Amino acid sequence: MASDTGPSKLAISSNIGKWGKPVDEKSDIARVDLTKEATKEYVEQLTIGIAKSPDGTAALKISWENTLFSVPIAVAK
Repeated sequence: MASDTGPSKLAISSNIGKWGKPVDEKSDIARVDLTKEATKEYVEQLTIGIAKSPDGTAALKISWENTLFSVPIAVAK
């Protein structure tokens, strides 16, 4: 998910049941840029959630240790 040399990306793959590297990008269904920021507190366990804002928008949030990754999401109707 995180890259030390470029933007952080979330990849959603059709190649389930695999773990580790190398990543087979040909199996990606989608790949999106993530916003990366420091957390206010240390996050012991990898946490994935959806946060809704008062304006009706939402974001997928992934946090672990001292880092929070997020990406805006929407539900298509």
